[in-house]
Amino acid sequence: MEVRLQHSRQYKGSLAWDWERMIRKNAELEDFVDFLEMELDEKTKEIKLLKSDRRCLRKEVKLLAEERYDLEQIISDHESAKVTLNNLAQRNKSLEEELTKSRNEVIDYQRKFQESSDSLQASEDLSRKLYGEISDSVRAVSIAGKKVAVAEAGLYDLERLLQSSSKMEDVSCFKKPEGKISVTTGGKHLAYPEISIEKLNKTVGMWTDKTVQIFSREAKGAVYSLIACNGKLLVAFNQKIQLNKIGRDSLYYVEPLIESIMGGLEGLINILDSDNGFASLEMQLHPDQAVIRMIQASKVSTSSVKSTKGVHGLPKYESCRSGNISVKLLEAATQRLTSLCSVLNDMEPICVLNHVFVLREYMRDCFLANFRKRLLMVLRIENCLQCPSVVESLIRRHIRIIHLAEQHISMDLTEGIRDILLSEIFLGPVSSLQQNVNIADQNSGSALEIFCNWYIENIVKDTIGADVYFAPFHNCFNFQEL
Repeated sequence: MEVRLQHSRQYKGSLAWDWERMIRKNAELEDFVDFLEMELDEKTKEIKLLKSDRRCLRKEVKLLAEERYDLEQIISDHESAKVTLNNLAQRNKSLEEELTKSRNEVIDYQRKFQESSDSLQASEDLSRKLYGEISDSVRAVSIAGKKVAVAEAGLYDLERLLQSSSKMEDVSCFKKPEGKISVTTGGKHLAYPEISIEKLNKTVGMWTDKTVQIFSREAKGAVYSLIACNGKLLVAFNQKIQLNKIGRDSLYYVEPLIESIMGGLEGLINILDSDNGFASLEMQLHPDQAVIRMIQASKVSTSSVKSTKGVHGLPKYESCRSGNISVKLLEAATQRLTSLCSVLNDMEPICVLNHVFVLREYMRDCFLANFRKRLLMVLRIENCLQCPSVVESLIRRHIRIIHLAEQHISMDLTEGIRDILLSEIFLGPVSSLQQNVNIADQNSGSALEIFCNWYIENIVKDTIGADVYFAPFHNCFNFQEL
């Protein structure tokens, strides 16, 4: 037993035992390596699965991010749409208010234009009536002038015969029972009606008072019944009257008549130049039509807008019923102005004794004086100067009206307008604007005086009051603190 134990101890201590033990360990290691390889294969498969899962998760995360971005875009679009809807609601509300206001203004403009058309109709009737009355008065005055000339020649011959008879030595005057004066001159007897100084003065005074009464009652009244006036004047001119008095009264009648006609012409021009005249044509689009146009333009695509035909034709101011009526009334007023200018241009000069009234020259002075007045009127608005573009627009509108009337008269008004514009411009040196220069020596126009006075009142005096002074050394303006 001991031998066997000893033998086993020797065997365990030998190389064979070590070699066997190493073989066993190697076998165990191989088994462990195989196990590890199996585990590694399994882990590799798991890693591959995890990688594939990670790729899927990344795709899902990317899709979720895109969905989130889309949702954020939808939310932002929704919020912007809400803001746009609110803005559109406010815009629609303001447009409705403006539309209501514009409709009320259109109603007021239509009412004012109707009133102006009525006044134009009345002025046209008055001008037509005045034209007929002028023609009748011209004919009556021409006939009366001839009779006055004949009567004056008779009186002059009678006075000459009386003077010649008084110089002769054998002149003898005696009163006959028939009421005539007999003048003996060289054995010849000439019989004349009794024309004593008292009776002649009485007759002249009677007809002078009667003529003045006719002019004051008939010609200067509200009815202007010139037919009755002309009839009474014809009766008056058949008698011996005072020529100077009748001529002066005739001039007093013709001059106010021409002034009233020129006043009607100026009124027509001012009506056409007002806000109810050509200024109303500046509103080429009605407010409610403008809203419809904007809505239609917002609904269509860009390609249809860029097409040659367009979406819809722009609705003009005439398409509205009230605007159409206003345009027709404006055309009627323009027709009245042109017809009145044509009538005044074709009228012959009015001759009253030794005075000649040329209506074309009166019409020229009326146009130019009204243009000067309008030029000085549009320069200021309340306490401020008018905007230069507005001034230019208003002056151009008035000049267009003058050119419209100029087409129906045989005269050139452009040169007169140019002279007025040049005369209203300051042509002297700047030093003459100082206060120590005499006003009579200044060569300035009224338009420049308006600008300079406003500049001095609102700029220079305010600058001096604010203690702003110019520093030449620094070439700038400085402010002096108090």
